[in-house]
Amino acid sequence: MPIQNPEAAVSTELSRELLERHGELMGGSDLQRNLGFPNGRTFGRAVQRELLPVRTFPLPGRRGLFAKTRDVAEWLNSL
Repeated sequence: MPIQNPEAAVSTELSRELLERHGELMGGSDLQRNLGFPNGRTFGRAVQRELLPVRTFPLPGRRGLFAKTRDVAEWLNSL
């Protein structure tokens, strides 16, 4: 039976893959890389300028910023 909406299938597969690899939250170099930043410095500049394409937040007792993996997957699928 053919897939009726191939974009939806790719979207679901990407979300599943990212969730398996990173869990519900993504942070650090994984977040930077998946958002397309080549290094922490450019990521930091985007944070300061409030240019990140997904909502990020700090976690108590942890360094850096985190984002929901599902939000990152949705953003990637929107490209």
